[in-house]
Amino acid sequence: SSLKRHSPDRSFFGAILALHRNQFREAVACIEQAREGLDTELSALVSESYNRAYQVVVRVQMLAELEELIVYKQCDEKKQATMRKTWETRLQGCQRNVEVWHRMLRLRALVISPAENMRMWIKFANLCRKSGRMGLAEKSLKQLIGSDAPLETMIPYWPDNKSDRSGSTPPRNIPAQVTYAMLKYEWELGQQPAGRRQGISERTLYCLQRFTNDTAHRLDVAKAHLAAQAGSTDGNLPTDYGIQGQIDPSLMSPQTQRALYDQTVLLAKCYLRQGEWLIALN
Repeated sequence: SSLKRHSPDRSFFGAILALHRNQFREAVACIEQAREGLDTELSALVSESYNRAYQVVVRVQMLAELEELIVYKQCDEKKQATMRKTWETRLQGCQRNVEVWHRMLRLRALVISPAENMRMWIKFANLCRKSGRMGLAEKSLKQLIGSDAPLETMIPYWPDNKSDRSGSTPPRNIPAQVTYAMLKYEWELGQQPAGRRQGISERTLYCLQRFTNDTAHRLDVAKAHLAAQAGSTDGNLPTDYGIQGQIDPSLMSPQTQRALYDQTVLLAKCYLRQGEWLIALN
């Protein structure tokens, strides 16, 4: 009731509400009403300011994605996977603007959770961190984990974590990529005056070193297991991602190849980050 009756915003939120209730025809009607209002607004702004016009273009794009969300909720898994890839590519083509990315990701969260859209939410958390939006970066990482607990309590090997008495078991089953993003967040905190006094950077480097060793071990075990299954002894794996060897690629699913590639890239990033942080501390 606080929105003007025929405003684009009222129609936009009406479409979201209808989509949430699976009232697809009503959602389409609201989208058309919102688009008509934005067409007029965009025409007036194009000749005035690029930045102001870009924000309206983003809103127009969000209407198009709302239409895609309607399709997404009604199609099969194969089509949904294709649409998710399209959304990833499209988002990476947007301006590296925190507000733009946040609006797009929140819209898509109507049909896919942050955990299902992990890669893009990690990129968004990194964007927030680099833009100085540490609060939003923290909130995004917590959404990925599904917990409101302090991030440092979720990081394996954090010196103050009582759950880490054994020195080897992470406090939660958190994807490795998310843990790496949390470590970068904590390092950034450690570079601030309050963080320097608390020694957060040194703790973060220690955790990264332990995390890197575990990641390398898991990757070696996975390669050895696949090599044993294929009857190979060299432990090398041929994939579409550049890992060379003598094992028939048909013995590995595309998902396995992708997982191995992702872990290899993550490990390389960990070693690089270790070097950068050691130099920074010394």
